[in-house]
Amino acid sequence: MKVSIIIAVYNEAATVATLLDRVWAQPLPEASKEIIIVESNSTDGSREIVAEFHARHAAELAPRIQVIHEPRPMGKGHAIRQGFAAATGDILPHSGRGLGI
Repeated sequence: MKVSIIIAVYNEAATVATLLDRVWAQPLPEASKEIIIVESNSTDGSREIVAEFHARHAAELAPRIQVIHEPRPMGKGHAIRQGFAAATGDILPHSGRGLGI
């Protein structure tokens, strides 16, 4: 079983690094995971933080990380739909504020 975790990012520089590290480290017994980050052309450095996270883990085989760069902010709903379209997992939760991850 594979879990696809969708993370929508727009101007989240203060928190996105912590969120990504926590999602990466979270064990999922008996399941693999893929992390899909939809970055909506942030202006506060979030895009660079996402790129650094992706580069740091690119050589690792699991979990799979996919980054989608939107050309402009189109809203969280659009970002989540983009993530769902790219997901290959059997389970598709999404990560956001207030989920305690």
